[in-house]
Amino acid sequence: MNVPGHTELENELEGLGERVKFLIYSIFHDLKNPIISIHGLASLLQRQYGAALDNRGNKYCGQILKAAEQAEALIDGINAYLTIRKTRLEFEECSLREIVQSVREEFDGVLTVRQITWVESDVMPILRADRISILRMLGNLVDNALKYGGPDLGVVKVEYRDTKGFHVISVSDDGVGIPIEECTRIFGLFQREASARGIEGTGLGLAIVKEIAAAHGGKVLAIPGRKKGVTFRCFLSKAL
Repeated sequence: MNVPGHTELENELEGLGERVKFLIYSIFHDLKNPIISIHGLASLLQRQYGAALDNRGNKYCGQILKAAEQAEALIDGINAYLTIRKTRLEFEECSLREIVQSVREEFDGVLTVRQITWVESDVMPILRADRISILRMLGNLVDNALKYGGPDLGVVKVEYRDTKGFHVISVSDDGVGIPIEECTRIFGLFQREASARGIEGTGLGLAIVKEIAAAHGGKVLAIPGRKKGVTFRCFLSKAL
C-alpha cells in the first residue's frame, strides 16, 4: 500500500490553490483510518481463518465490509463535491415540483418505516437551474434531516418562497436541531454537527449544498428552530 510521504505530497501540491491543498490533505487524512482498518482486518482474516470462518471470523468480515462502505461513501462524496466545483452546469427550465417528488420517492421507505410526515408547499414553480444539482441539493438536505434529526423526528418540510431576485427553497425538520454557534461551521469540508458522533457520515453533504447554491448565484443558511429542529434555506438567483 503506497501512500505518498509528507515531503512528496508537498511537492505534488506545489502551485495549487489553498482550497485544493486543503481538500487533498483532508482526503488523505480521512481515508487513512478506513484504509488501515481494511488492510489490517483482511490480513488478520487471511492469517487466522483461511480455511474456515467461525463466529469471530464472520465478525471480522462484517468489520471489513463496514470499513469498505465508509471508504466508498467518502470517495463518492469527494467525487460529488469535485463535480460540482469543476463541471459546467446545464441551466434549463425545470419543474421544482417534479424534483421534490423525486426526492420524496427516494426517501419514501425511510419516511414510512419511521412514520415521518412529509410536508411540501402548494406552490412549486418552474426554475431555471441545473436540475441534477438541485436534486442533489435537496436530497442531501433531506438525508441530513433523517440522519441527524434524532429518534423523535416527526416532520420534514420542503417549502418554496418567492423573493425579489431569488427563489428560496427551504428544508426544515422538528428534530434535535443545531446549536446556533455551529450554523456556519457545518458547511465546511468534512465538518459535522457536534451531536452527530456515532452516526455514519462523511461531512461532505452540506459542503456540497453550499457549492450548489453558490453555483446558482446564491447561498444557504442554517437557522435553528426556537425550541427544536432546524431550517436550511437555499437562495437561488433568478438571473441565470
